[in-house]
Amino acid sequence: MRPYCFETVGEETWYNVGLVDGLGAADSEPDVSSLWHDKDEKPKKLPSVLATLDFMGEINTLRCEDESELRYAVSHCCVQRWAYLSDLLPNDMEVKL
Repeated sequence: MRPYCFETVGEETWYNVGLVDGLGAADSEPDVSSLWHDKDEKPKKLPSVLATLDFMGEINTLRCEDESELRYAVSHCCVQRWAYLSDLLPNDMEVKL
């Protein structure tokens, strides 16, 4: 969609930066925020390798055989969120347990 006119040169510039350039960035950078789970949510796929995010913003990996290992990491390592490591990696990379 392209508007018929702009009232100022600045409007056209901001249109190009915000819409055109923004769409290009959105296509090239996938949104992974929906892959992260709250610390209280239980993993459905076990055993799994999880990526954990603590309150300092550090990401670590955790080999999780059962729910108790994740509960331990939440209580002792201040894990705030977790994600399946396989969901965060490109499809052609394999995660070994």
